[in-house]
Amino acid sequence: MTPTPPQEPKVPPARPVPRARKTFGIIWLVPVVAIGLALWVAWTTWSSRGPQITVTFQTASGIEAGKTKLRYRDIEIGQVSAATIGGDLKSVEVDIQVQAEASGLIREGSRFWVVRPRIGGGQVSGLETLISGAYIEVDPGEGGKLETEFTGLENPPRVRSDTPGRSFVLRTPTLGSLSIGSPVMFRGITVGEITDFDPPTERGDLILHLFVRQPYAELVSTTSRFWRERAFDFELGADGVQFSVGNVATLLRGGVVFDSPQGGAPAEEEHAFNLFDSAGKLAEGTITERIPVISYFDGSVRGLSPGAPVELRGMPIGTVREIGIEYDVADREIRIPVIYEIEPERIRIVDGVLAKDLSALASFVQRGLRAQLATGSLITGQMMVTLDFVPGAPPAKIGQERGMIRMPTAPSSLDTLERSLTGIMEKIATLPIDDLTEQLAVTADAIAKIAGSGELQESLVNVNEVLTRLSTLADNLNKASVPALAELERTTKALGDAARSADTLMGPRSGTRQDINVMLKELTSAARSIGNLADYLERHPEALLRGKTGGYR
Repeated sequence: MTPTPPQEPKVPPARPVPRARKTFGIIWLVPVVAIGLALWVAWTTWSSRGPQITVTFQTASGIEAGKTKLRYRDIEIGQVSAATIGGDLKSVEVDIQVQAEASGLIREGSRFWVVRPRIGGGQVSGLETLISGAYIEVDPGEGGKLETEFTGLENPPRVRSDTPGRSFVLRTPTLGSLSIGSPVMFRGITVGEITDFDPPTERGDLILHLFVRQPYAELVSTTSRFWRERAFDFELGADGVQFSVGNVATLLRGGVVFDSPQGGAPAEEEHAFNLFDSAGKLAEGTITERIPVISYFDGSVRGLSPGAPVELRGMPIGTVREIGIEYDVADREIRIPVIYEIEPERIRIVDGVLAKDLSALASFVQRGLRAQLATGSLITGQMMVTLDFVPGAPPAKIGQERGMIRMPTAPSSLDTLERSLTGIMEKIATLPIDDLTEQLAVTADAIAKIAGSGELQESLVNVNEVLTRLSTLADNLNKASVPALAELERTTKALGDAARSADTLMGPRSGTRQDINVMLKELTSAARSIGNLADYLERHPEALLRGKTGGYR
């Protein structure tokens, strides 16, 4: 019997078993968070990013891309992102990324400048940048529209746009010692400064811009007057030497001073004023009428210069404007025309109204009014023009020439003196000097002979003896003067007694005087008889022998 193989155990059929789903690992959280943070930072940066602007400078000194900051009142509000050469190859374009919260500062009229160490104009600024490095400062403008392109300032502005105050304008022929930054003062207080100046206008005046801070800006009125302030003012002119010491702070930069007389309204922004050279020239600001006059002088005008005063009896009434030289072909003579201006407003009119025509001036000329040159200062030799009435002046009339009044002239006192001296020298030249010299030589020889003779020596000895005796006599008289004076007093008293006695004896009521009068009458009658007898005997001498014929009557 074949054995039966053992049966294998029955294996149940395989059934698919579902695989467990794999979950998200924690390790993947890290990159997800990083990406989220990056996106958040990017979004935050993008959302906080302000405008990007371009500022053009002439040079990029001190500016570095990625380092130089943009600041406003020492707060960082942006950074330079790039600096490239401008399209004109003469400037530098600086790109600045501005923060979003500072976007309101970037608008029309905003000003940008580089803050770096500066020394000049009497001020030192930007020294803090020696450590922190240069940065760009912004002064926001007044416009409301956003602007992205600007032209940077090479120098910091003198006044920020948010500084309270007002700007004004000054007109002046020359800048003189003034400069940007020169102080503006009111009664010794610095209240502002010169901020800028413009090129000359058609009139030839410079335009100065100044800023006056509040509350002093309210002191500037339409009647305000501005003049230059100098630390040392030294002037040589027709009035002599004038020297004054002002504010030492204006030694390097000069300065402007103003005052405000009462009666004016507050001056508006950019109101224009005239700038005078000194406080002494303020009176010219009230002069509105100037009459041009021309005069021709025969003598030298050395020492006369434009700006010299014109005076009437010592009072200033005008100023010399021009001095020239002309050659008259018809008359073949050289003339010196002097053009000056007369300011009639300096003369106060009383008891009437002065006519606008030239009748009054013509009458003055007929009475001898003439223009003359006079010395204003013996120290400087400066000359001036004077108008005065000249006694005995030859007849003359005023005229019109080149639209100006032609005023007749008279020789100055210096010219008259010079002519007199010239005449004296001519007379001296005609004297016989040689004959006088010979006579003086002969006289000198005679004097020398007399001086050398013995008679002169003997005469001098005699004179010396006489002087000695006179001295002795004077001493004796001095010693005897005391008793002589006493004797003189007694004699005077005696004479007084005698005079009183004579008055008693010879008084108008005394009998003695009456007897003397009677006696004088008798003597007069006897003298008359004797005279008649003498006259008769002279005609009839024979009467001494025969007697008078017919008797004597």
